[in-house]
Amino acid sequence: MKDDNEIYLKRGERFKEAVKYLQENGHAKTQKDLSLSIGCSTSQISNAIKGKKTSMTKQLVWKLNKKYDNIFSEDYIWEGTGTLIDRKVDSILQMVSKTPVPYYIYKERIDELKRQQEEQKELYETIIQKMKDDISALRKDVKQLLKQK
Repeated sequence: MKDDNEIYLKRGERFKEAVKYLQENGHAKTQKDLSLSIGCSTSQISNAIKGKKTSMTKQLVWKLNKKYDNIFSEDYIWEGTGTLIDRKVDSILQMVSKTPVPYYIYKERIDELKRQQEEQKELYETIIQKMKDDISALRKDVKQLLKQK
């Protein structure tokens, strides 16, 4: 039977594979980003990668997997069985990621909102000018009325 240190070193290596996968796919640039996203300390991530028993916990593996849509096989990270990526989840995520919303749709929407904002600004400026003109006309009328008395 393997001793605990060797088991945890292997778990740390497999955990490191998951971290590397996330970094290579743009989900977490640094260990700090990863720790913030799953709610643990940077030192716990670092120590888990090193295979430190106190940091490499099932809860940490679960948090990591939950945060990233259960893409990883927890059995692989914890026991070394199977593969790092859960192929069923991976195929669904790949299918979804291959149908992104094109940039031009976002740009068109932003341009439309800017145009609407400009139209509203022009409308408000017109209303304000009309009100100023009305106030000016009322003042003249009041002055004339006061002169007549």
